[in-house]
Amino acid sequence: MAGEIEVLKAGPLTTVQDLGRPGYADLGIGESGAADRRSFTLANRLVGNAEGAAALECTLG
Repeated sequence: MAGEIEVLKAGPLTTVQDLGRPGYADLGIGESGAADRRSFTLANRLVGNAEGAAALECTLG
Protein backbone atom coordinates (compact mmCIF):
# COMPACT_ATOMS: atom_id res chain seq x y z
CA MET A 1 0.00 0.00 0.00
CA ALA A 2 1.46 3.35 -1.03
CA GLY A 3 0.56 6.72 0.37
CA GLU A 4 1.28 10.37 -0.15
CA ILE A 5 1.53 13.52 1.85
CA GLU A 6 1.13 17.02 0.48
CA VAL A 7 3.01 19.80 2.24
CA LEU A 8 0.94 22.96 1.98
CA LYS A 9 3.35 25.26 3.80
CA ALA A 10 6.80 24.48 5.18
CA GLY A 11 8.44 26.51 7.91
CA PRO A 12 11.54 28.62 7.17
CA LEU A 13 13.84 26.00 8.72
CA THR A 14 12.43 23.01 6.82
CA THR A 15 14.84 21.41 4.35
CA VAL A 16 14.93 18.33 2.14
CA GLN A 17 17.74 16.02 3.27
CA ASP A 18 19.23 12.70 2.23
CA LEU A 19 22.37 10.82 3.31
CA GLY A 20 24.63 13.57 1.99
CA ARG A 21 27.54 13.51 -0.45
CA PRO A 22 30.53 11.84 1.24
CA GLY A 23 33.79 11.72 -0.71
CA TYR A 24 33.51 15.00 -2.62
CA ALA A 25 35.30 17.39 -0.24
CA ASP A 26 38.22 17.68 -2.67
CA LEU A 27 35.75 19.22 -5.15
CA GLY A 28 34.49 21.72 -2.57
CA ILE A 29 31.24 19.86 -1.88
CA GLY A 30 30.47 19.42 1.81
CA GLU A 31 29.11 16.07 3.04
CA SER A 32 25.96 17.57 4.58
CA GLY A 33 22.99 15.21 4.93
CA ALA A 34 20.49 14.75 7.73
CA ALA A 35 21.42 16.19 11.12
CA ASP A 36 20.31 13.00 12.91
CA ARG A 37 21.21 10.12 10.59
CA ARG A 38 19.83 7.44 12.92
CA SER A 39 16.37 9.05 13.11
CA PHE A 40 16.47 9.74 9.37
CA THR A 41 17.07 6.10 8.42
CA LEU A 42 14.58 4.84 11.03
CA ALA A 43 11.86 7.19 9.72
CA ASN A 44 12.45 5.93 6.17
CA ARG A 45 12.24 2.31 7.32
CA LEU A 46 9.00 2.97 9.22
CA VAL A 47 7.25 4.27 6.11
CA GLY A 48 8.73 1.67 3.75
CA ASN A 49 11.17 3.93 1.90
CA ALA A 50 14.75 3.10 0.97
CA GLU A 51 17.17 4.08 3.77
CA GLY A 52 18.61 6.96 1.74
CA ALA A 53 15.34 8.36 0.38
CA ALA A 54 14.99 12.12 0.75
CA ALA A 55 13.01 13.35 3.76
CA LEU A 56 11.85 16.64 5.23
CA GLU A 57 13.93 17.85 8.15
CA CYS A 58 12.30 20.45 10.42
CA THR A 59 14.64 22.35 12.71
CA LEU A 60 13.04 23.89 15.82
CA GLY A 61 9.67 23.27 14.36
